[in-house]
Amino acid sequence: MWHDDGIPSGATFMKHVGNKIKNCKVVMCFLSRNYVASDYCMKELHFAMQNNRTVIPIFLNKFELPDNIEFEFELLGTKPAYLYRFDYVSQGLEKMIEDNYTDLVSCREKS
Repeated sequence: MWHDDGIPSGATFMKHVGNKIKNCKVVMCFLSRNYVASDYCMKELHFAMQNNRTVIPIFLNKFELPDNIEFEFELLGTKPAYLYRFDYVSQGLEKMIEDNYTDLVSCREKS
């Protein structure tokens, strides 16, 4: 499991993140107003979709998605999760596994 907690010294940011996306099975995008407004986050999401990665959009808080046909199109066929409905992230992740987010089961076993 990898999350962006810093890029190694001397690494090219886009190359590093691109390699991580290409070498993963599941991409979890944690949606917020800032995420949706970020061109870079949208590029990461598009890159993951182009590389046929399973994408799980996770809503961190309740907000209206922008009237953006490109974003809507990207999320077609995904199964969103709503972590803001839980007191703790771990509760939300356990619920996702219960609800058959099967790709997360193998991630959980490895972490």
